[in-house]
Amino acid sequence: MLYIKQYGCKRTGTNYLRALLERNFSDIIVLMHTLGGKHEHPVDLVKFLNDYPNDPIEFVAMATQAHPAESTEPFDDEQMEFIRKNAAGIADAVLNNRIHYLIAIKNPYSWINSNKDPHSWINCNYKDILESHGGYTDKSRTELLIKLKSKEFNSIYSSYRELATRFPEQTTVVRYEDVLSDHTQFLNQFAERLKLTTRSSSYTDISGKALPTGWDQQITPESKNDKFLKNYYLEEQYFADLPSNLIEILEAEIDWQLMKSYGYFKQS
Repeated sequence: MLYIKQYGCKRTGTNYLRALLERNFSDIIVLMHTLGGKHEHPVDLVKFLNDYPNDPIEFVAMATQAHPAESTEPFDDEQMEFIRKNAAGIADAVLNNRIHYLIAIKNPYSWINSNKDPHSWINCNYKDILESHGGYTDKSRTELLIKLKSKEFNSIYSSYRELATRFPEQTTVVRYEDVLSDHTQFLNQFAERLKLTTRSSSYTDISGKALPTGWDQQITPESKNDKFLKNYYLEEQYFADLPSNLIEILEAEIDWQLMKSYGYFKQS
């Protein structure tokens, strides 16, 4: 069994990617929140393994709490059962450099368009600072949010780049647009690189929207009645929904040298 530790900012396709992998491979376990939240900075697993060399359950539990996901509850019975069940395998994978890191990223323009609403649950961690600007217009709050989210994007993906540099053979960076463009090519390359076992002779895509999952013991559900429109991203239709003032702020705040390492470039 291959343990895959998932990373990526909110709204970069992490649910879709997990569902796609679960749908097509039989010998993987994708960890969203075990070993730290998938939307957080990476946990130094080697350090925690050294701290608890003879106690895999404590190692996994403490690493999970180091940068916890919003849904992580340290005394939740189902979460602890999942940890206990997989702790020995996870510890062995980390010890022997067999755990795989999967980093999802999306075009910064597309990503900020999915995160630009200051009233959305996606931005609940910025609620206090945005509400403190009560005397400002909603336009001003949105512009402030774009600055804050851009800094978050830079920080998160800088830490993921460091992870990929530290463990190049154990890391795969997945650009959202590349998977949408040709999921078969992505799955073929991923399977070949990691020697995975496929569930059938052909790959199956996710036709609807992949829904958020509470924790790692659950399979990522799919809303088949909510059709996913890939061309919105592949044809960059989101630019029509991004006002010029937000594009200007984004282009000023994003670390484009860092983004170049992921294959993204400033448009203007």
